[in-house]
Amino acid sequence: MQGQLGEKLIPHLIREIADKSGSGLLRVSHGKAIKAVFFENGSPVFAISNLSTEQLEHKLIKEGLATYEQVEQAKQRAGKANRLGSALVEMRVLPDVQMRNLVRTEVRNIIMSMFDWTEGEYAFDERIRAAHEVTLDCSATDLLLEGTRRAAANPQIADTVAPENAVVVAAKVRGTPLDSGRLTPVESYVLSRIDSAVPLSEVGSLSGIPEDEARRTVCALVAAGFLKLVGNETEDAELVEDGEDLKLLRDEISRKLHFFANADYYEVLGVTRQASSAAIKAAYYQLAKKFHPDRYRQQEHAALRPRLEALFSRISQAYETLTEPAQRAAYDDHIKKSGGKAPPSEALITESRVQPERRSLSQDAAPPVADAKSNGAAQAVAHEPAVREIPQPPAQTASPAASAEHYYKQGRARYDRKEYHVAVHLLKKR
Repeated sequence: MQGQLGEKLIPHLIREIADKSGSGLLRVSHGKAIKAVFFENGSPVFAISNLSTEQLEHKLIKEGLATYEQVEQAKQRAGKANRLGSALVEMRVLPDVQMRNLVRTEVRNIIMSMFDWTEGEYAFDERIRAAHEVTLDCSATDLLLEGTRRAAANPQIADTVAPENAVVVAAKVRGTPLDSGRLTPVESYVLSRIDSAVPLSEVGSLSGIPEDEARRTVCALVAAGFLKLVGNETEDAELVEDGEDLKLLRDEISRKLHFFANADYYEVLGVTRQASSAAIKAAYYQLAKKFHPDRYRQQEHAALRPRLEALFSRISQAYETLTEPAQRAAYDDHIKKSGGKAPPSEALITESRVQPERRSLSQDAAPPVADAKSNGAAQAVAHEPAVREIPQPPAQTASPAASAEHYYKQGRARYDRKEYHVAVHLLKKR
């Protein structure tokens, strides 16, 4: 493992080593500064630095705990730099307990200072082991929480760990046990409020804390592994490989298609008709996390993709309608007038019963042909119950240019409203 700091920062590197229970030396350089952290079975146990201000002797002399002469005498007695503390204890300059605490504090400070680095080079060498008498007594999770809490005040670091447009969800327990971390009361509360996928921009309102504090809290929880970003392709691929049997997935898609054929949009998203916009968005992102076609790129999923596209098309249609105030009002009005039921989707009934493997998403979401007759018809039936949040398929004469223009406008509008999943879905159809 080696590379440049940028897309990966110190929190990512420590988390990666901890998840793999790695042992070795993580060496990071930034300009003339070189620092290194030793790991044993995923836990940081020691750290060193080439900066004179981060040496044990500097701290002892600066704080008046030892004189320059005592330090020099201890160096000669120790013979090795890593035995300086032991030599001072043998000389009775400091008691053993105090010296061990001083060493641990200095090691911790070295690691914490690395969280501020956004540039530099890193390399992890599994062949090197620590040879120090004093080791840290805290977990990787605790260091990640502490370091990221402070470093997230830097916008560049916050944007790398948890981008503003991110959607977060509770992570599966994997690698370092999550219960090893000492959360603050605010972190514990925010974590308890995220029981499904939630846009980062809504965590503050969901938990009732200021947005800047919510952002720093989420960064710490993401860095420590309590939360994860929806759309992280590496983690999503691992979830598919680890937990989703192909047959079970196929059966679940079939059940969903059958259910959606007669479900209203609230039922599709699994929310009540009184659900807030935030709850609707969270439900949508949770479904997207599981059923978005882009999650299933492996060859063994090829036969499922047409059905996944049809399924996700219905989920997207429900989301678009219920997050657009005017369309939601019209849809609710129809449900009220029809005795609590919405008309089933003919397209989805066909999809669930007749040759589902041959349909594609483009058949469910293509733009209409623009002509005076169709526009006039649309105005004439504007008061009718059927609400169409995505234009219906075009006539066979629709030109590719007209379709591309339609999808671009729709996708751009969704992007401007920060509805990124839907925007990507539409722009891919250009």
